[in-house]
Amino acid sequence: MALFVKQRYRFMEVWLFALLFLSVEAFDLIPLAGVLDPNACFGYSVFVLFILFTFYIRIPIWDIHKCMGPVIWWIIGVFLSFVSSKLFYEQNYYRSFLTNRHMLMIFAVPVLYSVRPTLKEIRRAFNGFSVMYLILTIMVSFVDPYLVAQSETTDFIQEGDYVHVLIGIRLIVIALILSLNESRKKLSVVNLAWVLFNFFVIFLVQNRTALIASVIIVFIAIRQTKDARSRLVGTFLGIVMAIVMLVYTAAQFDFLIQQTIEQLADPEYNRNKAWAYMFATREPARYFLGDGMISLYTSPLMKQLHEQGIYHSDVGIFGFWNQYGVITALTIFVLFCKGLAKKRGFVVNAISTFFLVGLPTLSYFGMYETIVPLSIYIYLYFVMLEDPKFDTMPPKYYYDVHGQRYRSIAG
Repeated sequence: MALFVKQRYRFMEVWLFALLFLSVEAFDLIPLAGVLDPNACFGYSVFVLFILFTFYIRIPIWDIHKCMGPVIWWIIGVFLSFVSSKLFYEQNYYRSFLTNRHMLMIFAVPVLYSVRPTLKEIRRAFNGFSVMYLILTIMVSFVDPYLVAQSETTDFIQEGDYVHVLIGIRLIVIALILSLNESRKKLSVVNLAWVLFNFFVIFLVQNRTALIASVIIVFIAIRQTKDARSRLVGTFLGIVMAIVMLVYTAAQFDFLIQQTIEQLADPEYNRNKAWAYMFATREPARYFLGDGMISLYTSPLMKQLHEQGIYHSDVGIFGFWNQYGVITALTIFVLFCKGLAKKRGFVVNAISTFFLVGLPTLSYFGMYETIVPLSIYIYLYFVMLEDPKFDTMPPKYYYDVHGQRYRSIAG
């Protein structure tokens, strides 16, 4: 096994890219629907994690317990929601396990912790995902709208133009954060180009929460940059970008602001209906345990909610709490708050900021798409605490499965 570990190049970014691609269920691409349906994507993801853990493990297996705290609390919360599903919806435990099997992807945390991907490998995987995301967005929006099984349209910059919104915008924000981190360390044309590229993709999609969080994170990156020259250049470019955006897209931003005000005042707006459902009067135990994910084989509840335009994912962590209870929601909320500590570095700080800003909208972790980036965040949360220099360079030494120390060869 050590032979696999000590290879000169691990292709870790390829494995991570595969996880990201599978986490969005291959974007529901029609040409791949027969091979990569949701169940197949989950199965392939488990296989990828198995390969990584079997052939790429880089620390003694007994050290994995150091990152297992949040994972254990997560599993406890999910299993307790099974009890609620049984008590209030008569869904048996076997059916609950099958319906919620995607929640087991949280075990990507110990796998990542054991194989120790570097920030460079993680950044390359996310940047590759951003490129693919933009290409597919353009193709679906302007070439073939039937390339994707399900898509949602939103107004774009010019009146009469539309862009189809693909799932995965959370991953693009993380790609922006990783690019910003690299620019903080070395302000080069290439690094700056990746920052602008990822920000452009976010702006193209026009998810309001992602846009607000991205702007905040950009200013945090500028503020935390220690090099005076880089900070000055970053500030100048940030101001220029803001002016250009305001000049050329003022009407669109005004539209988004007015649309937000009107939607918040509309009782038929999907998020308002979701809020009303989440906080409807119910048994106290359900507030603590959550309702769980109810299978269509058990009850038509989920189908009825969706027909009414009510989705748990529309109200972020509150929808997550409604399904999986206090323990699971509180576990990740505490992680985000602790992630703001300076000793964990810019990447963890920025991702924490993103998820905290998106608490009422984007921070829903009850689906496969969000569990993978959450797992990467938890991995970085722990590795940054153990090795503060991980943010600026790969850890100097790793351990193979036999406890033998050797220099890092993957960064």
